[in-house]
Amino acid sequence: MDAWVLTALFPANNTFQQPDWECHLDPGGQIPTLPKKKRFKKPKEDFQRKQTEISKAWPRVARTLSEADRFTQELS
Repeated sequence: MDAWVLTALFPANNTFQQPDWECHLDPGGQIPTLPKKKRFKKPKEDFQRKQTEISKAWPRVARTLSEADRFTQELS
């Protein structure tokens, strides 16, 4: 899920937009490397505050990441 969130929130980050990004061993480990103003914590409340932004970006995330696309297809 961290890979999906990072792909959604950082469309200009080339690392997060790679099709194999979901295979990264620790996507969440990239959060501390982000500029301080863009970092976020992983509690549910932080994700909920970003819900609208993530939802709007989801079609792009599903086009970029195969497991996100599979998740979308299984929910449809």
